[in-house]
Amino acid sequence: MLETYLTQMALSIHSFFECMSIGIEKTEGVAITLAGAIIFHKWAEALTLGFSYFFSGMSKQTALKFAIFHAFLNAGAVLVGYQLS
Repeated sequence: MLETYLTQMALSIHSFFECMSIGIEKTEGVAITLAGAIIFHKWAEALTLGFSYFFSGMSKQTALKFAIFHAFLNAGAVLVGYQLS
């Protein structure tokens, strides 16, 4: 179970900074390019987290809470980046 929490934490930190870069970007074209690149590899993060939840034996309710947290973290990171710029 520890591996699942560490994976969640590592991918959350990674997602936070990559999504924050969208909010920081001043030009619309570059922000769209960054968003496209992030969207292009989000499936790999989701798959990794999903397998991690499944193979750790985590309950579906807990896994759902973690997934919702991860989704809101991404959106919040864009807002933080926007505020910092």
